[in-house]
Amino acid sequence: MRVQSKTIACALVFAFSLSLHAQNVQKFLIPSTLYNVDIDAASASTAILVELFPLKQHNNNESAGPCPNARYEATGPSFKFFTDRSGGFALRVPAGQYFAVITSESFGLVSSCITVATPEDAKACGASPPPSGQPLQTMIVRYSRRLRFFHGDILMSHPCAAAEPTACASLHEAYPLLLDGRQIQLQYSGKPLRNAAVKITTRSRIKQPDLFSMNADRQGVLDAGALYSLAGEAGTHVLLRIQTGEGGYAELAVRIPPQPSNNKQTLALFQRRKCGWEAEVIQ
Repeated sequence: MRVQSKTIACALVFAFSLSLHAQNVQKFLIPSTLYNVDIDAASASTAILVELFPLKQHNNNESAGPCPNARYEATGPSFKFFTDRSGGFALRVPAGQYFAVITSESFGLVSSCITVATPEDAKACGASPPPSGQPLQTMIVRYSRRLRFFHGDILMSHPCAAAEPTACASLHEAYPLLLDGRQIQLQYSGKPLRNAAVKITTRSRIKQPDLFSMNADRQGVLDAGALYSLAGEAGTHVLLRIQTGEGGYAELAVRIPPQPSNNKQTLALFQRRKCGWEAEVIQ
């Protein structure tokens, strides 16, 4: 009986220590928005289930994005939400990398790999962390029931970008497009942006002056070789301000590798009625 009592006591102490450890795990607030691409508006009063499965291996893509070969745990944090009038909901989860799955009767299923960052991650890329209690990142879940080739995605703001509270602002703090072509064709509404000026600056919480500018030729082709001189060993995130006519600019976050490829890419710009500029990279 004494041995059994001692065993039970040890088990209780171990369980209590695990409970204390679980309580001490720091969780980070992620303001999020559900966005209906079909109507270019946030999706209000919508029931959703959010499930986060921790990745078993590190995902090299630190931002949100597809991860078809990712291995992840069978269980993880799970939340049920009813979005507010602005399509908003909020997660509070430990830092780490997750396979995120959002389901709803309204749109089916949207999934992606995401990275929940820490203030140390922001410091590592030269940004000052936000005040205590303020969110470091925002997330937006986009879905469509009409677009044939777009079923939805999850966008996560970069830890070095300012957290944005609205759906439209979050779109432009999303994971950057990858540009690696030495020549880039600029298009808007299927037509070349002839002689368009492109200004390059860093992505930062603090407004930075333009690093340099480039100009497309009469066919809208940009000789982008100089752009890749900005990239570090692991690649670099920059902001492109592309002249679209009548004095307007489209601001797009992009990721550039240390070395360009020999491929010619097309950067096709388009506008949402309510959310400004977006783009698609076409190889």
